[in-house]
Amino acid sequence: MVQSLAWIAGGLAAVSAINLFLWDGFVSHIAGRPVPGLLKNVFGFIVMLAAVTGIVGAVFGRDVTAILATSGAVGIVLGFALRNMIQDVFTGIAMNLDGSIKAGVWVTLQHRDFYFEQYGKVLDINWRTCRIELENKNVVVVPNGLMGMIAVINFAHSDHISRLETEVVVDFEVPPERARRTLLAGAHAAATEKGILRDPHPQVLVGEPVDRGVAYKVRFWSKVDER
Repeated sequence: MVQSLAWIAGGLAAVSAINLFLWDGFVSHIAGRPVPGLLKNVFGFIVMLAAVTGIVGAVFGRDVTAILATSGAVGIVLGFALRNMIQDVFTGIAMNLDGSIKAGVWVTLQHRDFYFEQYGKVLDINWRTCRIELENKNVVVVPNGLMGMIAVINFAHSDHISRLETEVVVDFEVPPERARRTLLAGAHAAATEKGILRDPHPQVLVGEPVDRGVAYKVRFWSKVDER
């Protein structure tokens, strides 16, 4: 029992040291931003798995090679059964590392095969899924593996200014020019230093007819808060 606890304590100490000196120290300094927690957790799991293997071999005197050989076949079967989940994990790690998609940015997801398009704000990217909050406050949970296969439009830029778009349906009886003028005036009236920007100027485009009227697209620029 004492030896097993010593192995576990050593594994936990190794994980803490790696997080402190490697991830939070060297790697974060080179990358210029904190290392994603997902990467730390995956690496910590590997270290603790090595500690458990050490307990089996050193404490209980089992042949680790035979155990690894036996578990290899099981690993292949599990890997095939859990291939989608494994893809989600590694795609999540890749997205966290390259920083192309991160919490706080507004994105549009597009997939031609599935015929869907979703626009919203990224809440977080965990080990398996990416959660996106839509304009109506509903939350869409997208597997990381699917995120790696679809086109993602990221509206965040280095200057923290993004072009956003919202759709407003106006009754058929309202003349197009009047509707555009009214919507444009509303966009200008809503312009503030922390919200919609006056420059670049907002735009109103006439969209396609829908069941309740004509869908107008109001395009505007806004400062993105990535905190």
